[in-house]
Amino acid sequence: MKSLAVALVIVVFLPHLAFAQAPKVIKTDKVDAHTLAQLLRADYLPAVEMPDEATWARRQLVSHRQLLVEHQRSLKNTIHAVFNRLLLPRPEGGASRPRASSRPTSGSSPG
Repeated sequence: MKSLAVALVIVVFLPHLAFAQAPKVIKTDKVDAHTLAQLLRADYLPAVEMPDEATWARRQLVSHRQLLVEHQRSLKNTIHAVFNRLLLPRPEGGASRPRASSRPTSGSSPG
């Protein structure tokens, strides 16, 4: 039995740049694949530089932090909506942030 070695090339590109010059007559996967093959054969696809591992990890961390911040904001809005629905006054400040009046000033010593 013969084994065949196949080399695969993966190219990451920006679609809005690749299809900018291509005619937009018919929009199907088959036509798009053919157009991409022609652009790749002509060396016309603008490739995207992939970040290194450290940069990728930092971007993932920042993205996850942004997701957590959005979730926190959503939870706070939900809590405020419950207070409004029950006609309760909103609590002043928060558990993690004391109000400005209770914070010690930089010139005074605590206690």
